[in-house]
Amino acid sequence: MNFPTSTHKRDWLFDADTLSHKYAAAQHQALESLRAARDDTSAPADAAAPDTKKQRADCPISVLDEAQLKLYYQVKLKAICEQLKMPSKVLHASLLFFKRFYVQSSCLEHDPTRVMPTCIYLGCKVEEAYRSAESLAKAMGIEANTVLRYEVPLLQGLKFDLVVHSPYRALAGLFKELDDLRSQKSSLLDAQLLAAPPDAIDKARGRARAAADSLLLTNAPLLHAPGVIAAAALRSAFRALQLPCHQFLRHAAQRGIQQQVAAGAAGGGSNGSLDAVAAEQQLLASMAAVDDLAVQQGQINEAGLQSKAAEVDRTIKLWKKGLQQQQQRSDSKGSSVPPLAVGATAADAMS
Repeated sequence: MNFPTSTHKRDWLFDADTLSHKYAAAQHQALESLRAARDDTSAPADAAAPDTKKQRADCPISVLDEAQLKLYYQVKLKAICEQLKMPSKVLHASLLFFKRFYVQSSCLEHDPTRVMPTCIYLGCKVEEAYRSAESLAKAMGIEANTVLRYEVPLLQGLKFDLVVHSPYRALAGLFKELDDLRSQKSSLLDAQLLAAPPDAIDKARGRARAAADSLLLTNAPLLHAPGVIAAAALRSAFRALQLPCHQFLRHAAQRGIQQQVAAGAAGGGSNGSLDAVAAEQQLLASMAAVDDLAVQQGQINEAGLQSKAAEVDRTIKLWKKGLQQQQQRSDSKGSSVPPLAVGATAADAMS
């Protein structure tokens, strides 16, 4: 399936405001779900809109806190995939499944320590780099049941949509086009890029893949088409080598390498020259937004991130312990509601 007509483009790309709203809504929904599990009651169908001030007071963590926790587990997921020498396509699929799951769900209800291994397992399946749950669990030092138990909840959270389009394919297409233009000594290329030695291009290729890897840890895959991410990674690589590539990117925007850059940049329309100019302008604007995400990612201190993630995780567990104690007090008064184990989810309680 081509990216422009894929569910990836239709259902899993958002603007920044919509994505922020979805994260807040997922956290609120999880909060209400856990309260309902505690109280064994549901809010009435005609209930008024939630009191956001009260919600902020009752919720143990902020949306930003949760973002830090999710980022920590994405960094960990990437490290595991690299340690196990998994293909880049598995890393991409696994990270994208993790990101998509938490667009609809919250760490309050679904512990990322359980979701993350299952995302890797599912990524291996989808990208035909299959590893058994047992071998994967052994390599990660966990029980196989930890991997398998969350497969169905993960699939449900993904709406059983496993279509992913990778920036690596778009990146390969861009470099293939670049190689062809260099062999033709095309005037479509920047002079310095045309004259660059082959080893400089090879170095840029490696740098671009590394840049794409880093961008996977940002929200870029939920905000921008794979072709835009690939173009931003390519430009980042050539900038590091002080090789201009503006003319090549203009060419890429106009031709729409493998339709991915055009789909992400132009958004459709006629094929006139005005659209080509608009495509170039939109591509450059989108790439600038991706660059901003890369800068923010580069400013993150991993030790600080780990410390913050541990703090947020501890806060969630203490809050759940409080819910458990409330349930136990309710049980002592004759309630039949089973207690929710610390660290468990509402789904776990029903299994």
